[in-house]
Amino acid sequence: MERFRAVKCPDISAHLAGTKKVQQVLPRPGVLDRFFPDQPQAVQQIRATLADLYTLDMGPERDKTVSVALSAAERFVLKSQREGGGTAGG
Repeated sequence: MERFRAVKCPDISAHLAGTKKVQQVLPRPGVLDRFFPDQPQAVQQIRATLADLYTLDMGPERDKTVSVALSAAERFVLKSQREGGGTAGG
């Protein structure tokens, strides 16, 4: 896609950075370190601004999410996977 000369707003990297899946992976240990290998303080500052996102996709990770959420439901917000923040009714 990036081979086209058309103006893109946002470009593909900025668009992907805003997706929930990327936001879900960023706080995991070692992920930010790949992008800032010599800047542990920057990694720590960035990680402090991120919230953990958990999946409800089928599998072991979902089972862990459900278990943690049921034990402390007041700490969680359930959001749809829809991008853009819109409502189902439009």
